[in-house]
Amino acid sequence: MANQPLISVTCNTRNRVVWLKQALESVLRQRDVELELIVIDDHSTDETKGYLDYLANSDSRVRVITNPEQLGIAASANRSLNRARGQYIAKIDDDDYWIDDAKLKKQIAFLEEHPDYVVVGTGVRIVNEQGRPLRDLVRKETDREIRAGMLAANRITNSTAVFRRDAALAIGGYDPRYRVASDYEFYLKLGRVGKMHNLPDICVAYRVSSGAITQTLSRAKRFALHREYLKNYRNDYPYYYRALFIRTLRYLLGQ
Repeated sequence: MANQPLISVTCNTRNRVVWLKQALESVLRQRDVELELIVIDDHSTDETKGYLDYLANSDSRVRVITNPEQLGIAASANRSLNRARGQYIAKIDDDDYWIDDAKLKKQIAFLEEHPDYVVVGTGVRIVNEQGRPLRDLVRKETDREIRAGMLAANRITNSTAVFRRDAALAIGGYDPRYRVASDYEFYLKLGRVGKMHNLPDICVAYRVSSGAITQTLSRAKRFALHREYLKNYRNDYPYYYRALFIRTLRYLLGQ
């Protein structure tokens, strides 16, 4: 790779090669930006390795890192963060894909114009497993609006996020203690050191999948995990008791 990339796009994957192809191809279609694509293969046992070898051989922007054993999402995310060369980091989950070829250009422009912001997301188009659109979701845009709801739920969709690499390293990256929802905890932590924003543009297709890793936890364990996040960040974000009420009500209603 001759040029230093301005942005490193990182993707963790394990055994989802069919969806992975669509995700990575959508990244490589991005216009007017110097990027590298770092894919962490978390010890896949399907055809992922063959596809990634082919992709890396055909596009010099692609770098593949294979875990010698399954490390999980947070540890894999830290591997890509530490290997990244870009000033900015973009995330994409292996079952999502980008639908705006100018996504990165728009987000980088925002961060370069607003040095006090550490992360910027976008809106999403929610799709089913076959990619059929269900509805569009425009996220709350301003830092104040995002913070007001951050304890109740993550307001930065992971596959939309672009953040400053130096800020991510300063907070210690992802916490490997959290096997699921580590991205939510990461953005809560990132919000301690700078402002957050969401562009109103619908730039990402977010796939609703029955195989989502969060679903591997029971409702009770998911509720306990969220209670832990609330406790850890209650002094950093407003409306703690409102968030606690919302999460408790959702748990009682079976949501």
